[in-house]
Amino acid sequence: MLDEHPVAENCPAGRRRYAAGLPRVGSRNLAEHERRSIRRRLRRLELETIGWLALLCTAGATALRLSPALELDLAAMLGGPIGIVLAATGGVGLVTSLFAARRAWRLAGALGVLGLLGASALELATPSSLPGIVTWFVVFALVVLGNGHVCVAGWQHVRVLARRRSVAADLGDGCVEQFAGVLPTAVDETLRHLADRGDLRLGGTDPHRLELLPRSGLVLRVDGRPLDRLVAAYTAEIAPTQPHAFRARLPAGLVTETSGSAPEVDLRRRSLTPAERAEITAHIHRLRRGVLPVVAVTIAVVVVTAFQLYKGLRWDALTEGTSLAWYALAAIAWGGYVRRILAARRLEHDRQLRWVVTVHDTATTPSDPLPPKLEVLPISQLAWTENAAPAVWRVSKI
Repeated sequence: MLDEHPVAENCPAGRRRYAAGLPRVGSRNLAEHERRSIRRRLRRLELETIGWLALLCTAGATALRLSPALELDLAAMLGGPIGIVLAATGGVGLVTSLFAARRAWRLAGALGVLGLLGASALELATPSSLPGIVTWFVVFALVVLGNGHVCVAGWQHVRVLARRRSVAADLGDGCVEQFAGVLPTAVDETLRHLADRGDLRLGGTDPHRLELLPRSGLVLRVDGRPLDRLVAAYTAEIAPTQPHAFRARLPAGLVTETSGSAPEVDLRRRSLTPAERAEITAHIHRLRRGVLPVVAVTIAVVVVTAFQLYKGLRWDALTEGTSLAWYALAAIAWGGYVRRILAARRLEHDRQLRWVVTVHDTATTPSDPLPPKLEVLPISQLAWTENAAPAVWRVSKI
């Protein structure tokens, strides 16, 4: 079964652990200087988090205090005091993204800051109001890009700090797990994050190596180099593959018969093992988690809208500026969550069906029983194994 905080000692026999899509290859003892370094990095992360909170609270309180001095049209466009506070925190996010963000966020932050500076210059140069497209860009930069960076950075900090107890247990155990292998085509989000920070170079066919704490999943080294900042990796325990299990032919009517040349593949089916069904159950639970961001965005939309109506703003104000930006965020959040729920539902049907379709080369003979080159869950149409190895989505968070 899958777990974001697995314990290596509890991994059932036959299952294999993966971290960021790479299989486990061994373990080593944790050195004393590494313990001191981990504690030091945790303290630094705590101070950074406190600094972030203080900066955001100061910006929000200052914006709220100055909100009565703003023009009514500008306050209405931003969504009242709540929107003004969010614009202030978004501005902080844009500026800090230029110095402490990943490459993609730095680029977006630079474009957002340039846009804000250009809009300010245009406002000073022309007495008339800003064009609609400029207003839209300003609102998008503040509400979406700025606050988006704040949320991403905050989540990365919280994700590590929430594992302090697990880290303490890891330091007591004194064990480090090692994972190595060639990166898959669809790279895990942890590896993409490390590549954006410059700690990992993607591409090529050379194997990569990660070392992490088994309980907390915090990465300590990448390709032999220690990390300055702790990162929480996605880890998974995968049911053993069944390359030589009994496979029966599919029932008549499920496969369309073609006339002429012989087919290049032979489709069969086999039953899922109890361990594989348990893993599917864990995938279902993982897909159904993560509703809190959706709820938070929905509450923000309701609060902003209710405040606008309470203050007697025009109904057309609900279709301008910040309101539409929040509607877009809510739609994206709900769209992603609905997709996860539908995927979980399809996996439920696969678990109830209890079998998987296997794809064999026709060259396979009973005297030379090669493993299937592909196994597919029939309802969700997701690959289960590829060349007797777990499919990428089972071992990576993409």
